[in-house]
Amino acid sequence: MSTKKIIFKKRIPEPKEMGKEEMKVFEKMSADSYRRWMIPFVDDALSNLKIKDGRILDVGCGPGLLVKELISRSKDFDVYGIDLSSHAIKMAENNCKDFHNAHFKKANIYNLPFPDSTFDLVVCKDSLHHLDMLQKALKE
Repeated sequence: MSTKKIIFKKRIPEPKEMGKEEMKVFEKMSADSYRRWMIPFVDDALSNLKIKDGRILDVGCGPGLLVKELISRSKDFDVYGIDLSSHAIKMAENNCKDFHNAHFKKANIYNLPFPDSTFDLVVCKDSLHHLDMLQKALKE
């Protein structure tokens, strides 16, 4: 049996903005893997940083599952989620409708609609590979 190495000459980029169908698939995949990666991520970040209150920004929040997990840890968190996709923002708002301290906005990471030093913690999970200008995004 021959094992042929697969080589991609050029990376095939994912869409910059997920549409309605992509968001549905992503939400299902996220929900299915939730316990495996979401909870450990939140536990690790919060325990290492010893954060119990403050403002948190989730860049590329998708359906808001990470925002929901963060706000479920403390009523003293205000968690903001931004995403390019209006479908994602609608899903996130629906998934977090029971929390008064969850805030969502359609926004671009290269030009955040917040003043400098607004947040105590910024998280970005499953989104960095969508960015063409990573350094610019990280500086913002």
